[in-house]
Amino acid sequence: MKNALNILDNREFISQSKINHWLGNGVYFFVNDPDAAEWWGNMKSPDDGAVMSAEIELDESEILDLDTLTGANVLNEFYDLWNDLNSDLEFPLETIRFIKDNPSQAKHVQMSIVLDLIFEMYGYKACMYSFVIERLQV
Repeated sequence: MKNALNILDNREFISQSKINHWLGNGVYFFVNDPDAAEWWGNMKSPDDGAVMSAEIELDESEILDLDTLTGANVLNEFYDLWNDLNSDLEFPLETIRFIKDNPSQAKHVQMSIVLDLIFEMYGYKACMYSFVIERLQV
């Protein structure tokens, strides 16, 4: 609840950079899914979670929608370029240590770096992606 009150008081969302943010660094939202938002909030802050609603206005050209073929192609083409250049790129020591200590997070780190670069190069302000919800067996 403390974070929610800070957001309301300051009228802004403040993101924390993480080396393995899957969709790049920034603030994450659940679009039209308050149940998922509540689940996530309770998982991350069981004693202090809160769900808020926000209306965010962006031009369609400012959103990288990975649920569309166009958005997926932007990511895939940049990712191919990234793989071609990867051997020529130097990573910060912090990144190398994190991957060494957390090898299962290597793809998340790479995706975060790639998406941060795409945002910077193409001027995107938001990224959308729907996560698959596995069906329970009954």
